[in-house]
Amino acid sequence: MRTKLASLPIALVLLCSVLFAPKLRADQQAEPPSARFLSPRTVAQVGITRVIPVELSAPAPADIERPATVTLRGVVEIVRPLRVLQGRTLGFLRVRGLAPGDATISVGSEAIRVRVVPRRAPVIDQLAPIRLVNPAAGAALWGTVAVGVELYEPTANEPRVVLRLSSGQQLEPTARSDARLGPHRRVVFELDADALPPGELTLTAVANPDVPDRLSSVPVVVRIVRPDALPDALSFTEAEAKQRVTRPERFKDDRSAIGRDPAASGGAYISNAASVPAVCVPLHVDRPGRYQMIVRAAGSLGGGALPTIGFVVDGQQYARTNGRLVRERWHRLAVGVPIRLGPGDHVVTPYFENDFYAPGLSDRNLRLDTVELLRIEPQRAVAMPSLQGSNTDQTASMDASGSSNAMDAMGTMGAMAGGSMGSPAVVDDPDGARPAPLRVALAGVYDGLPIAGSLIVVGSCFADGTNPKADPSRSPTVTLEINSKPYATQRTLAPRFEVDAAAFSPGENSIQLIATLDSGLSIRTPI
Repeated sequence: MRTKLASLPIALVLLCSVLFAPKLRADQQAEPPSARFLSPRTVAQVGITRVIPVELSAPAPADIERPATVTLRGVVEIVRPLRVLQGRTLGFLRVRGLAPGDATISVGSEAIRVRVVPRRAPVIDQLAPIRLVNPAAGAALWGTVAVGVELYEPTANEPRVVLRLSSGQQLEPTARSDARLGPHRRVVFELDADALPPGELTLTAVANPDVPDRLSSVPVVVRIVRPDALPDALSFTEAEAKQRVTRPERFKDDRSAIGRDPAASGGAYISNAASVPAVCVPLHVDRPGRYQMIVRAAGSLGGGALPTIGFVVDGQQYARTNGRLVRERWHRLAVGVPIRLGPGDHVVTPYFENDFYAPGLSDRNLRLDTVELLRIEPQRAVAMPSLQGSNTDQTASMDASGSSNAMDAMGTMGAMAGGSMGSPAVVDDPDGARPAPLRVALAGVYDGLPIAGSLIVVGSCFADGTNPKADPSRSPTVTLEINSKPYATQRTLAPRFEVDAAAFSPGENSIQLIATLDSGLSIRTPI
């Protein structure tokens, strides 16, 4: 009996240790892990939010949120407190700079010093606050086409946006995105190309046109054409129609999902929930030429972007050009710029380039109604500015291959300018190291540039003592050579040549600008 009584306290101690030890361990685990900043200091910009990472000493037992405090509220503000997901050790808080200065942000006992500086990289505000996204520069247009404009407006304001045409007209938008969808606003215009005269047309989008600090997009030059003026030049295809065509290996899958919509041409369309199966259109080309694609399409916004359609030829891996939809409802849009096709039978594919799907979140799809392909004839005449001592303008006719029947006249023009292209007066100084009364340079990087459609070659000249406003005739004569052959000539300090893709040969090509003064001095850009 004494033995049992003596063992009772020991049994009670063991029992208590079993019952209460787990609770003590649980209490210890319930203590929140400590947090630390990964850096003692950081930099923020005025008006821009940024995240600051914070590391926990142990994985978060559950989703946690911890408040942060700021020493100087007028310098920086907390946009979102520290958040860490369950099982993670790395979390983030988001701050926004309000004014230049220094402040300290604290989470618990940990702190980080934040220096707020003026906004130093306003890329969106300065480089592209408003821009035309479709059509592309150089596109050929006919019929009613959509013109898409994107505008960055971070506030809730609804700025007025208009589209100004070089013909003197000003268009109002037919649709625009809701400000609640984000700061990147989409504005849509309808351009009736058939109501405009054929030839070049400049498009410029303008935001807040009635105020002095209005924003203007970079002008886009397109070409208005008349399909009915070119017999058998236009090919029109219903996307859902079955085509007798040998499909490229890449697009062998000919299954198609046909949707029904009274608003679609013929009441039906092809539904592209993915990039393939793709629509394949046969096209026979009698002679080399450039072809513009226009489609009627609709699509769904996904991942912040609308569908992009590529102009794929004969199942090639990469599209020759492309164009982006500008709204979700049906509209006609130009797919990039005219591209060159050689003679023979081709298979053309309006390819859905940017399919996107995030389960339960976002799904970008394309609906394709019609496909139009138009052969674009080159302009029959290219006027060349008259040279000093000449009373008439020189005109070079361009044939379908892009060659000129006035190439021999180029040498005559060089002689009229006081020198020849092969004279000893030519100065080769590609590095610009020597002082010289005449300089010429290409205004862009053309080395290795792929050619799709027309190529705009822009240059810049400097001629000592030349004032083109006072006396334009003293400007140098600038000749563009393609593959060492003269293509066109201008008298200007700011040459700008539009070169048809047919003027280039398959493979590598060379371009060179040659500037010549009336004195006979010439200088050329390196090839």
